[in-house]
Amino acid sequence: MVTLSGAGEVTIRATQCCDNNHLAATPVERTFAVTKAAATITLGDLSATYDGTQKAVSTITNPSGLTVSTTYNGGTDAPVDPGTYDVVSTIVDSNYQGSAAGTLVI
Repeated sequence: MVTLSGAGEVTIRATQCCDNNHLAATPVERTFAVTKAAATITLGDLSATYDGTQKAVSTITNPSGLTVSTTYNGGTDAPVDPGTYDVVSTIVDSNYQGSAAGTLVI
């Protein structure tokens, strides 16, 4: 029985010992990749009114609680000034992957 605990490269090694009736088997190794599971991001707060403060979008992940990195026109600082900003949010997790894109209008 094999239990996987996360994404990444996995190597399984099988061995069989000997006894009075059986010879030892040659060990066998198999390596394979376990890919990250898909997750989704929903963007919110894509429309804001200018008031001189930063306007960050909100994010909700499924499964919930995943860490998300968000950029605005390629930068990490949430914008302040009126305008249109390309938003890209990406999940940062060792077992899940996903991203979402939208437009923030201030």
